[in-house]
Amino acid sequence: MNPHVSAFRRAAVFACKSQKFPFPRFMGERGLEQILIDADQGSWSATVLATQVLAGCCVTDGRFNNFQVGVLSVMRFLSETYGTVDLSDVQMFRDLLSLLNSGGQAAQIQKWMDTHYGS
Repeated sequence: MNPHVSAFRRAAVFACKSQKFPFPRFMGERGLEQILIDADQGSWSATVLATQVLAGCCVTDGRFNNFQVGVLSVMRFLSETYGTVDLSDVQMFRDLLSLLNSGGQAAQIQKWMDTHYGS
């Protein structure tokens, strides 16, 4: 199994517990299970996996759907993978929210990932 898939799954379980959101709903209704399967089969990098979760689980009809568990999972996963980001960098998060609200295109989110986490 791709180590990023295992790490993301752990981050998602943590986020679900902390927000009292059922993990099976994240896997099924929100589409995380298929994303993790695709990531494992495709040997996706950490940033590609995080991008696909944001684009696939946190955006509906081109706008952020307020699925905070998804965003929290992504940020925990990225922090565990690349080290903690400077949480005082408010602009970084504003930029991400803007991307999610302006269509949530995976290519745009990937550019944001590459800027802040490398490729």
